[in-house]
Parts: sequence; C-alpha cells; structure tokens
Amino acid sequence: MALIITFILLGTIFLSYVIGLKKWEEIRTISEINQMGSFALMKMMREIRQAVNLYSVGEEEITLDVDINPKDANPTPERVKYYLEGVGEEKKLMREIYLGPSTLLARHLQNFKITYFDKENQVIDAPQENKESIRMVKVALTLKKYNVNLSLESSVNLRNLSSEE
Repeated sequence: MALIITFILLGTIFLSYVIGLKKWEEIRTISEINQMGSFALMKMMREIRQAVNLYSVGEEEITLDVDINPKDANPTPERVKYYLEGVGEEKKLMREIYLGPSTLLARHLQNFKITYFDKENQVIDAPQENKESIRMVKVALTLKKYNVNLSLESSVNLRNLSSEE
C-alpha cells in the first residue's frame, strides 16, 4: 500500500514538473520572439520616420535613404533596405546598408507586410508608381516559433520627405 501511494506521489510530482517545464519554455519563447520582433520594428520605424527619400517600396520590401548618423562628417544619407530572406519557417527580416553587409533583424517570420498611406490616410494600391504621395507607412510582423504566434504592428508618419502642395 505504501509503495502504491509513493508511486502516485512521484507520478504527480513528475507530471507537475513536466507541465511547469513546458510552461516555462512557452513563456521563454514568447519573450524571445517579442524582444526580437519589437527591436526589429522599432529600428525600422525610426529609420522610416527619418527617411529623406523612398527609393523603392513594396509589400515585403522597402529601400530608403536616411542619414543614419547625422553627426558624422558625411552629410550624404545612406541607402537602407529592409527585406525578407528565406522561405517557409526559415523566413528572416534583413537590413542592408548599400555596399555594406546585411544584418539579421528577426527570424521566425510568418508574415511581413508593409502598407502605404497618402495624406488622407487612404491606402495606396500601387505604391511604387505613387511613391511621392506616401505620407505614412504601416509595418506588420507575425513571428512564429514552435506553437507560439506573435503579431506586432506599428505605423509612422514620414516627416523628412518634401510635402506635395
């Protein structure tokens, strides 16, 4: 009888340990993809906000001219490109400075979409043909690792582009 009670107690302790370990792993995964996605989104939004020119725009890619370091001796803005690389579960959000190396901003991307708006907050259907009318950019990221999905979204007004009046 004591042996049966001991096995039941050990089974209960082991089961609660396994459940706790799975929950800890899930929370760690959520924290990891939240931190990675938030960093990528913050960096993109800051540089898009400061863009002096939109060189190329699309739903999953944007290339812009921005003065990354305004205090350096070179007043010429740098050309920065944000794009997706890879397929399926291995999609990554990359940042590339023209004639420089590419940098990984986020991995485990499920979805990456850029939407462009005009000064009346209307979606611009063909952004590449209407780059000069873009006044706001919205970026949506969905990251997925194991069975955890996280969606992040942010929008920013372009403040350094010449306005059309």
